[in-house]
Amino acid sequence: MILKLSFFKFHKRFASNFFIFLIYLSYFSINSQNDSIINPNKKNKSFVITAPWYEGFEDMSSNKWTQIQKGDQLEGWILAKNRSSVVYYHSDFSSKTMIDNFIISPLLDCSTLSDPVLKFSEMGNYQSYYSKHSVLYSNDFNGDNMVDANWIEIYEGKPKTEMNNVKLSIPNTTKAIAFRYEGNGSDTWQIDNISISEKATKPIMNVFLKSKYNSVNFDFEIENFVVGKTNDSLSDGYLQYILNKNKKVNIYSVEKLVIDSLSNGNHSIEFSLFDHSDNIIELKNNNNFIFSSFDGIANCGDQITIEQENNTSKIIQIYAKTDHNISVLVTGEVEVEWDFLEIIDSDGNIINEQRFGKFENTIFSSKNSLKIHIKNDKSNALGKLVFSFICNENQNTENL
Repeated sequence: MILKLSFFKFHKRFASNFFIFLIYLSYFSINSQNDSIINPNKKNKSFVITAPWYEGFEDMSSNKWTQIQKGDQLEGWILAKNRSSVVYYHSDFSSKTMIDNFIISPLLDCSTLSDPVLKFSEMGNYQSYYSKHSVLYSNDFNGDNMVDANWIEIYEGKPKTEMNNVKLSIPNTTKAIAFRYEGNGSDTWQIDNISISEKATKPIMNVFLKSKYNSVNFDFEIENFVVGKTNDSLSDGYLQYILNKNKKVNIYSVEKLVIDSLSNGNHSIEFSLFDHSDNIIELKNNNNFIFSSFDGIANCGDQITIEQENNTSKIIQIYAKTDHNISVLVTGEVEVEWDFLEIIDSDGNIINEQRFGKFENTIFSSKNSLKIHIKNDKSNALGKLVFSFICNENQNTENL
């Protein structure tokens, strides 16, 4: 047995997105074609996982997984930690020839499931360099025959740049699953939240909201129900929302919903699924929301709450009568040195010496108009900032 130690090399594209927890990789030759097995689980044959099963890699352990390298061995699958979780990660910044790397699950027993579903989340970057990512299963893997087992491809495709959930049907004779990365100077691929479970029979819908100024975006995660038009034989029905309890809208696609030109203030929205006979579909969870919108223009007497978001710049403006002054009371916290809050008077001067840190009912004043600029960098936005505006005639314009 030839034992080697391999180290992953940082690359500027990778370093900007990850803090790497390096794990040692043990290599040894298994045949004359220079295929190699990394981190072989010597107990694979006796260690069997009975589905349902979940793997999130949060213990930073890959002991039960096996990697095969069939091509260039300069890079391979590693465990890495991004800002929210631990993932299996593959890049291709150093290879000189074609990479062909598998990570193989522990030995599986899916026989207790009648209709198993494999789920996982994936994302990637630099998709213009994409070569091939695929998912496979084996019916004859026995824990030892990693290279010689028959592998059936069930999925291939370019990942999105944000984590996306994938759901695939597999037979209950499945003995292992594998993720295969192929490329030469190719993109990156992250894998997380792997599970095998029984296929759900009732529809499930989750709605995710993100509001910005006077518009709001909704993303949908729907299982066991296909949204589409009546003449689409593959669709099960449609999605309906009711805005502010009086406006019903039917939609037939769930790529993304954007509602804009909303008035300032609070709004309500309710989402439901209907079949093509207009019968409502019973769902376990409630998909009703109350949210606020703001077009960037405040009025005297308003109290405006701004949710700070990473990598954004937001502006609030307010105008008063010619003979009136404006005061704003600020409450909240801005990340020290990296984010900032600027309050600009009608002459274009920045009137707040304190631009970050905690603001505890701090008051700033100006004649006729005020402009507030909130700038957040790529991380650690510190929640809500509350601005209360008062307009008075002949008010002192000095900072209080």
